[in-house]
Amino acid sequence: MGKLKATSKEAWVADLWSHSNDRGAWSPRFSRHLNDWEIQDVERFFARLLGKGVDEGGEDKVCFN
Repeated sequence: MGKLKATSKEAWVADLWSHSNDRGAWSPRFSRHLNDWEIQDVERFFARLLGKGVDEGGEDKVCFN
């Protein structure tokens, strides 16, 4: 998979996290339009995140298998 970059090197998921009712949503913003050859990598990345939960009381970490 290629590398994905945030619009800011200092960006945090919390900065792009919004709450609605008792749910949250992550709304990443890209600094440019994706090239056709990048779209599949981004789709795979989001598919890996789909169904994952956020433990708001736990330590900040991301683990991929």
